Parts: sequence; C-alpha cells; structure tokens
Amino acid sequence: MELDLILKIAVSLLPAVIMLLVFMFMDSYKLMDIKSVVAAIGIGSLAAVICYFVNDPVVENISKQLNANVDDVWKYYSRYGAPVVEELFKGAILVYLIRASKIGFNIDAAIYGFGVGAGFAIIENLYYVYVLGVETNLTVFVIRGFGTAIMHGGTTTLFGIISKTMLDRKIWGEWGGFIPGFLTASVFHSFYNHFFFDKFWLHNHQSPFPVIFFIFNK
Repeated sequence: MELDLILKIAVSLLPAVIMLLVFMFMDSYKLMDIKSVVAAIGIGSLAAVICYFVNDPVVENISKQLNANVDDVWKYYSRYGAPVVEELFKGAILVYLIRASKIGFNIDAAIYGFGVGAGFAIIENLYYVYVLGVETNLTVFVIRGFGTAIMHGGTTTLFGIISKTMLDRKIWGEWGGFIPGFLTASVFHSFYNHFFFDKFWLHNHQSPFPVIFFIFNK
C-alpha cells in the first residue's frame, strides 16, 4: 500500500521536475542558480494554495446564485474560469521579474516560468493524491504527471517568453506587452481542460485504453 502511494506521488511529480532540469541544462549562460529555481518552485506552490482558496469559494457562490449543482459548475468553471485565475497568479511573479529587469534572456523566462508552473503542479498533484487516494488507478496519476503538470509548466513558460519578447521589442507598451502572453497561456490551459477527464470518470474507470487513446490524441 505504501509503495503504491509512493509510486503515484512519483509519477505525478517527476515529469515536471525532469522537464525543469532540461530547461536548466539548456541555459548555456548559466545565469540562474539553483536558489532562483527553488524560489520559483516555492512561489508556484504558493500560487496553487492561493488559487485553491480563490476557486472554491467562487464556485460555491456561483452554484448558490444559480441554484446549480457544484459539480456542474466546476465542470464549466474549470474550462473558462480556473485557467484565467491560475494563469494570473502564476504569471504575477514573472510580471514583477521582467519589469524589475531580473530576467535577461528568453531562456531565463522559460526556466522561471516552468519553475513556477512546476511548483503549482506539485501542490495540485499532491492534493489529488490525497483526495483520490490509493484506490484510484495509477493511470490517473500518470496523466496528471505527464499531462497536467507539464501543461502548468508549459503555459507559464509561454507567458514568460512571449511577455519578455514583447517588452524587449517595445510592442504594446510597458504593460500591454504582458497581455498576449497571458491570453495565450489562458487559452492553452482552457483548451487542455476541455479535454481532460473529469474526476468522476477517472475515479471509476480502470481500463488503460481510453487513457492511451487520450495521450496519443493530445
């Protein structure tokens, strides 16, 4: 039982960590030290906690206002609301770093961005391990590790690279340059959530074949 839980935690977290290491090795200038990366992961983790306390009350309030089932509200909120909220909080630190000239190159923006996204995914995936428990099939956590975790890192990376490029080229002004990156990250996040299985399906279906079909059609 303990080994199974450790395995589920590992497949949920390791893909994002490995991708982050790949980005770090791509940094030929070696301008970022490990402390900066750890700080980015920590900030991303904090963003995940904040989003949890933002998203849950919003969904509950919407369900009360519309007299709708909470699960039904979550289904639509996860597609259109959560991506905007989460990319906003994940991207906030990148806005500060870019504005403060602490990010010099696009690869730095990519590393910081993926670090923040990885930190966010670590907390989110640990939460799902806790909620879904050991009874849930391992494929659920494989998807969360290789899918959702990489998505969180990837969208924040896009935000950082696009924003850095826009501001370097002085396109859309000092603040407007962040808009395209934010919108791109939110759209990709929303697109992913449109095709991600809901928790009920994941919890009650054990066949790996739909999972394989899903992965090969991403």
